Amino acid sequence: MAEPDMRGRRVVLAGTAEAPLLEATAEAFREVGCLVASGDVLPEPPEGMDICVCFARPAPGDPLAEADPATWELSLERELMGPLRLARTAARSMSARSGGSVVIVGTLDAIHAYPARSVASVAMGGLLGWVRSTGVELAGQGVRANLVLAGPLGDAEGRAPGGTAVALLDRTLLRSPLHRLGRPKEAAAAIRFVAGPDAGFMTGQTLRVDGGWASLNQAPEGMRFP
Repeated sequence: MAEPDMRGRRVVLAGTAEAPLLEATAEAFREVGCLVASGDVLPEPPEGMDICVCFARPAPGDPLAEADPATWELSLERELMGPLRLARTAARSMSARSGGSVVIVGTLDAIHAYPARSVASVAMGGLLGWVRSTGVELAGQGVRANLVLAGPLGDAEGRAPGGTAVALLDRTLLRSPLHRLGRPKEAAAAIRFVAGPDAGFMTGQTLRVDGGWASLNQAPEGMRFP
């Protein structure tokens, strides 16, 4: 498939994610001629953007039974309300103009529960609901909203990040039908597709880029968590 013509489109990357994923996403948009700006927050004022990619990639947290209320509130502010404000501001700005595309980049916690990721599960569920409702409510204003769920990622070559525990890596690979970590550029390609004109009839949807992770009916040996 030929690369889409996206020359001159203004893309803003905001939120929190692994550095290799942020870099790969910026490069993916620049390859097709987009003008890319990035940062933890949206520029003020946010008018003028055609595409906003809001990253919400939470790290593991405390087990559910051990998380105190204050920790929960702080984590939800970072993992749910922060990304939600970014996406909402972008969508409202686009709806007041000629439309645009909002893509939230999250994790598989939106559809599966894992140990020590209870806050992430709540946050991703909330973002999933926002994408669905916004895709419906703002369709008439030309605004598309979609969610990309990227599975476990490695470095540019798909290698595990330095310091990754052997047991955690083994368990992760056991859970993946492709038996490897994803490469950031593979997730970035999906993000660009969802944001771009080739996905113009796609809104309120969720795209999983996970090597088959979420489709696997887990084998018993993969359920031995510590």
